[in-house]
This record gives sequence, structure tokens and C-alpha cells, in this order.
Amino acid sequence: MSADVDELIEFKRSEWSRLTQAPKLFGFLRELHGMSFDCVLDFQGLFRSGICTWFARAPQKVGFADAREGAPLFYKHKAAIPTGVCHAVDRNIALLNSAFDTAHEYVTPRFRCNQAAQQQAGDLLQQHGLAGRDKLVAIGPATRWESKSWPPSFFADTIMHVMDTAAPDTRFWLLGTAAEAELGREIVDRLGSDRVCSFMGATDLPVMMDLLRRSRLLLTLDSGPMHIAAAVGVPTVALFGPTDPDKTGPYGEGHHVFRTQVDCAPCFRRQCPRPEQLCRYDVISPAGVGDCIVRMLAA
Repeated sequence: MSADVDELIEFKRSEWSRLTQAPKLFGFLRELHGMSFDCVLDFQGLFRSGICTWFARAPQKVGFADAREGAPLFYKHKAAIPTGVCHAVDRNIALLNSAFDTAHEYVTPRFRCNQAAQQQAGDLLQQHGLAGRDKLVAIGPATRWESKSWPPSFFADTIMHVMDTAAPDTRFWLLGTAAEAELGREIVDRLGSDRVCSFMGATDLPVMMDLLRRSRLLLTLDSGPMHIAAAVGVPTVALFGPTDPDKTGPYGEGHHVFRTQVDCAPCFRRQCPRPEQLCRYDVISPAGVGDCIVRMLAA
């Protein structure tokens, strides 16, 4: 957790989205209303975050003037973001500056040292023969949107290309949740190599973050781990199809984004309406992505 965060209040989106769980959602909102804050900032800008902003008691409630789903109705101060500010990180900074009349710039996040996570990460690498590897590559093959995903064969072919081209001490580990573990097993089975291990479902967030810190780079889709890697200073190679890297790409220097060139992108659809998703078979190839990874490892 960030060293600047004192407390987390969990919003159980997946659970409370079901109609049968409405009493629990309203119970959460009542609890939120019982808390007092100096200021509430809505960085998401959707109906559900707007509702939470409205229920929380605070003299100042701030959100984006161009927020979606009617969220601005719940704000006391609607921040108009300057023209040309596109990336989500820059927009969030602009929201803060509007709320507090400041002129802050981006500062690298600070995270608390988690010794237990460091120990677990070290043990995991030791168990799989990855400890002490200088060229350790993380692979994030999963994402919540079906349209943002690439098939397991793409990742397997990319890893194989890197194994055939890069230094022989290069090793790979796959990250993801327990629900995504089958995807990891399929990639590992396709490769049949002891240079590739799947840790999907075997780590919690702090352990995954420590493993990322020990990695030279992350091959990823547009996903949460991509942003975590960027926040801890790990270079990423990111694949973008239906979403826009100018808005939600890896923030900072040292990253490489592969962006589809099809006319319909970015469409921002969770599922592609076409019989065959063109994003995946456009200009992005396993060999091209693999070559990029090899160059970054050699730098």
C-alpha cells in the first residue's frame, strides 16, 4: 500500500452489482455517510463513484466537470480540465490542482516496505529456480475486458521468440489471479520449458509488486498490473487494441506501446462486435513484440 495512504475503504463492486446484494450496498453507503471527511475527490467519474461521493459527508466534494453517467450532479465543485490534458494521471493531477488551487506536478508514488511480501516473493523465486536471475521477464496475459485480450498462443509465440533470441539466462514468470490460472497453464503447456513459470493465483498484490520490482520488464495488456509496474519504475511492453494508450497507457518514460492500426480502434468496447477481432491480427506480431523485448533486455 502507498506510504501516503492511511486507510482503505473497500467498495465490493463485483459482489454489490447483483440486485440481491442491494441491502449490503445500501448498508455500505449508510456507513460511509456516518464518516466525516474534509474533502472527497472522485477520480473515477462514474455514477457509482458519484453516489459514494454524495453519501460521504464533507464540505468539499470535487469531480470532473465532464464525468460520465450523471456523476457531476453529485459534486459541489466541478473541475474543468484544461484542453490538451489527456492521460488519466495528468487529469487526476489537474483535478487535485483545481480542488486545492495548487500547481502540483507528478511525483513517483511511495510504497511501504512489506518485509513479509519480500520474503514470500524470494521464496517463490527460489522454489522455481528463478532466484538471482538478472534477466527476469514478467508476463501479464490477462485483462478484464475480453476485447483487450490476446490469445494464449500469442504470448507463447512471443516468449518462444525471446527464448530463441535473447541471452540463455532469460527467465519468464506469469502473473494473474486464480480465476485466470488456466490461461497461465495453457501458455506454460504450449512452451514446455522450465524457463517459464506461472504464478497466476499464487500471489497476493504485495507479493506480485515485489516480483515486478525484481523483473527487468513486463509484457502486458492494458491492465492493472501495467499501471502497477509503471508506478514502481518497471519498463513495460504494452499491447493496445480497443483502448487508447494516450489516455490510459503506461505512464512515464522507458515503456513501449504496440498499438493496433485498424480503422475501428479505439472503440472502447468490452466485446468486439466483429466475427474476428481485427486488433489482434493487425500490425502486432509475436516476432515484433519479441524483438522489442530482446532490445530492452540488452539495453
